[in-house]
Amino acid sequence: MAEITHGFDLLIVGSGLYGAVIAHEAKEYGLKCLVLERRQQVGGNVRDEWTDGICVHQYGAHIFHTYSEEVWNYVNHFAKFVPYHHTVMARVGKRMYHLPFSLQTFYDVFGITNPHEIDEVLRKEREREYYPNPLNLEQQAVNLVGRTVYDLLVRGYTEKQWGCRATDLAPDIIRRLPIRQTWQCGYFDDRYQGLPLQGYSAMIQEMLKGIDVRTGVNFVDDIDYWLCQAKRYYIQGWLTN
Repeated sequence: MAEITHGFDLLIVGSGLYGAVIAHEAKEYGLKCLVLERRQQVGGNVRDEWTDGICVHQYGAHIFHTYSEEVWNYVNHFAKFVPYHHTVMARVGKRMYHLPFSLQTFYDVFGITNPHEIDEVLRKEREREYYPNPLNLEQQAVNLVGRTVYDLLVRGYTEKQWGCRATDLAPDIIRRLPIRQTWQCGYFDDRYQGLPLQGYSAMIQEMLKGIDVRTGVNFVDDIDYWLCQAKRYYIQGWLTN
């Protein structure tokens, strides 16, 4: 392993958004930082690559969204963002349904047009089936949206996503399933939503300008060595003196 030839104050493990922000702010504060990334490129789970003119998110789509004007202004220092509001529809047979659950979804399924009618629909659904102490995801979801919507829009997707039966999954996974009583069909409610024009990788590289970054280095392979190099270290969300 190559020796560190200059001292640094902060060791940051991981070059995703969290690590990149910490590194940038520490540098602005006057600290010398070293960022370790076990993959060959920076970016963590938001890393993307351009393929045939298309920015491809390597580990699933990431839409930047926040209620905070301060946060929005901050990320716009490092990248130009293009507006993007994520919307999702589910196809069942030849029909399309809006997700996440909103008045539009209940209109698609039951034909209702008044937000107060959602409560009435759910009351009737719960009269037919309700679990006071849900033991699994299926029971919890039935409590929240009713058997009709669960069978139509939740069970198949959930079991495909997790690779097992919904009755084998913990109820906590879906305990906070939101139901909007408006026609708003966007996936997120946040005031600010968008995607970095040149991609997340380019944005993170901008954040890490002037900071020592080592890629292809797995911190856990030689923890003691790396911890001995820093005056302070930052690991997986912990800042220790």
